[in-house]
Amino acid sequence: MNTEEKIKSKGLDLFNQFGVRNITLRQISHELGISYGNVTYHFSNKSKLLDSLYEDMNIKLTQLHSMLQPDEKLLKFVLKLPDYNFDITLEYLFFYKDFLELKRNYPEFYEKVEIANQIRREKWLELLSTLQQQGCFKEELTKDDLNYIIELSISIRMFYFQNTDLKQIQKNTFKDKVNRLLLPYLSDQGLEIYKETILQQ
Repeated sequence: MNTEEKIKSKGLDLFNQFGVRNITLRQISHELGISYGNVTYHFSNKSKLLDSLYEDMNIKLTQLHSMLQPDEKLLKFVLKLPDYNFDITLEYLFFYKDFLELKRNYPEFYEKVEIANQIRREKWLELLSTLQQQGCFKEELTKDDLNYIIELSISIRMFYFQNTDLKQIQKNTFKDKVNRLLLPYLSDQGLEIYKETILQQ
């Protein structure tokens, strides 16, 4: 692990433990036992470090979502997706816990996050539209309905990680909360796949 990777790893660990507001680059240098100048050589300010960590997380999420293929097993994969997302989210937990802090005090960083999130929303809309075409979602659902499902999913994820004590965060609880929101929108075919998939987990 090179110096830049060590700085990111330690920064991620400290941000997750104590929050973005409470950690400085100088503290990271102290924890690593390297000079402050060495840290700022790689990351001139905390915002640059946040950018790099977010890019790492985004790459992992993008790689995960690129595995999605519009076939007959798509809904099963979607129902298993919170299982995979959970580990990445927990690894970068401070992005969720400190959402308001990041929005208030790092506007340039937050703007990049919003752009990435919009791209992700568009991909999810395509995904849900494909599921509807496959007969897994109710035929009468509109584009607005599908967008509502996406926003509801985001809200549930944010609320869970922001308001649950770290010691009480459980993967199965998270998966259940995220997947259950789909139930009112699934067709009879979708419900059968849901029951089959959930029973297998």
